[in-house]
Formats: sequence, structure tokens, C-alpha cells
Amino acid sequence: MFNPNRRGSRWEKTGSRVSFYAWVAVVLAVAVTVVVLGWHSSGGTPDPSVRGNGMSPTSAVIDSAILVIREGLGTVLVLAAVTASFLGVNKVCRRPVAAGAGVGLAAILVLLLVVNWFFHRVYWTGWIQHHHRRQRGLLASESETAMRRVLLRIRGGGATRPCAG
Repeated sequence: MFNPNRRGSRWEKTGSRVSFYAWVAVVLAVAVTVVVLGWHSSGGTPDPSVRGNGMSPTSAVIDSAILVIREGLGTVLVLAAVTASFLGVNKVCRRPVAAGAGVGLAAILVLLLVVNWFFHRVYWTGWIQHHHRRQRGLLASESETAMRRVLLRIRGGGATRPCAG
């Protein structure tokens, strides 16, 4: 006969599971609220490319390196957890996950091609155009210092390199 008051019953397990999920939801909501309020109170995460934000170039490089290492370790942890479950009965799940990994690698290759195209098409072309415009502007001006800058830039030399005709 079914007795919902029996210790270890299905009703008790379901209630503890719901309670666990409720607490997880409350903790996540509080954590997200704290993070959002922290961002708004301090003006957000400092941009390392902006001068005068109180972040030295060394700390920007260290922050970026820590971010890359942290994300890489997180990825390794997730992959280790997923592949560790492929023992025994779950051995049949290896093939679909391997297929998904192959699709992910193909997506990464496509992303690299698109980023490479974007970098060379948009960024690099714009950068070269900027320098050509600047060079034309300096050549158009008749000041002696502007001409020196252009000549040093064209020749690739510095102040210590002699300027031969």
C-alpha cells in the first residue's frame, strides 16, 4: 500500500528536489543582482584601451591573460566532465559527442576565416588608408618638420639613421 509519510518515499524525494532547485534559483538571483549593482555603481568594467582609466598596460595584459587562462581551464573542466561520463552503459554516447566536437571544430575554422577576412578587408585597409591620408597631408604642408616626419616614415628610420639622398 502507498504511504506518502513513509521515510524515503517518492513524495519526500520530490519535495527535497524542489526545495534544492528553489534555493539554487534564489542564490543565483542574489548573485546576479549583486554583480549588476556592482557594475552600475562603479561604471562597469574598465576598458583597457582607454587611457586615463586607472589601468596600467601591465595590468591590462595580466587581466587579459588571466581571462584567457580561466576560460581555457573552464573548457577543459567541462570536456573532462562530459568525457568522464562515457564509461560503462554510456559508452554509446561517445559517437554523437565526437560528431558534435567535429562540427564545433568546423565552426571554429569558418569563424577564423571570417575574422581573417574582416581583419584584412576592414581593419587593415582602413589603417593603411589612414596612414596614406596622413602622409599626403604632411606632404601638402610645407613645414620642415612635417617633411622630416614623412621622410623618416618612408625610409623606416629613426632619428639616429642618416638621411642619404
